[in-house]
Amino acid sequence: MTDRLVTGLVWCRCCEGGACMEVAASEDGERVLIRTTKDPGTIVDLSRDEWNGFLAGVKQGAFDQVV
Repeated sequence: MTDRLVTGLVWCRCCEGGACMEVAASEDGERVLIRTTKDPGTIVDLSRDEWNGFLAGVKQGAFDQVV
C-alpha cells in the first residue's frame, strides 16, 4: 500500500465495544481500504468484488461464530 492511495481519503469509522475500524474508498473508487484505529498504518486493500463478497458473508452470518 503506497501513501499515494491513502492521502486525502475520507474514512468512515465504526466502533463496537471499544474496537474501531475505518473504511474508505480509493480515489478512483476501484478499491476499498480498511484499517483499525489502533494501527492505522496497517491497511487491508480489497477490490470492489472482494469487499462485496465480504459484506455478503457478513449479511449471511458467515462470521457470526467469530468473537
